[in-house]
Amino acid sequence: MSEPNAISIQPHAEAVWAIIQHDSLDETTIQQMQTEVAAAAAQTSNVPVILDLSNVGFIPSNGLGSLVTLMRSVKKEGRRFILVGLQPEVRATLALTHLDKLLEIYPRFEDALNRLRSVT
Repeated sequence: MSEPNAISIQPHAEAVWAIIQHDSLDETTIQQMQTEVAAAAAQTSNVPVILDLSNVGFIPSNGLGSLVTLMRSVKKEGRRFILVGLQPEVRATLALTHLDKLLEIYPRFEDALNRLRSVT
């Protein structure tokens, strides 16, 4: 039996919108996230990547590292990398590790889009 998708890419004209479906960024989820976000980004040009973590309640250290790696690869392409939908535990982890200063974060997908629209 095949592993269910840990991530879904939602079609959107203004962004690559990737939604994590699992409650933790485990090894399988990390691999799928990196592969599928890269593939979706390759099909679009210059739109930001928005990663929706509203289903995620826990991010282990390797998950934090994968977010930084993904952010760097997205920014290297000249795109913005945005996190949305952080649960309180995840937000606290990012604050504790000071990654909240490095990553662009908004409460909801719509908030990120509104911010992007106001800048352009």
